[in-house]
Amino acid sequence: MNRFFTLFLVTVFIHFSHAQEQFSLDIDISGFEDLKGKLYLSLHRSETDFDTDTAIEAHKKIVAVTAPSMVVPFKNLTAGFYAVKIFHDANNNSRLDKNMLGIPKEKYGFSNNAMGTFGPPNFSQAKFLVDKNTRHQILLR
Repeated sequence: MNRFFTLFLVTVFIHFSHAQEQFSLDIDISGFEDLKGKLYLSLHRSETDFDTDTAIEAHKKIVAVTAPSMVVPFKNLTAGFYAVKIFHDANNNSRLDKNMLGIPKEKYGFSNNAMGTFGPPNFSQAKFLVDKNTRHQILLR
């Protein structure tokens, strides 16, 4: 009986230690027209978060644009589906500038290089699986 209990505990430990495994995600971004301003990135785990732009603080980053192509890392992610939104704030006003019709005047992008029909894509178009250390490429438009 003691042997069975020990085997059971080891099995449970292995299961839960694997379930909590942490991964890194490197977002490889290209398509910058100029090397000024900041890049805003947000990482989303669900349709609701993606639609309302409510990524948790740990999944938001603001970085200075310093090269024609950049890699921005996210660490300590659990396995699952994620989607990324990005925009290049070239004029440093902390927002994505749009024209009178609501069309972005600054560069932006989404994971899977997804495009929506009359607006941004939805989560299912932009989501991708992180179940190991991953590198994901996004081209700004």
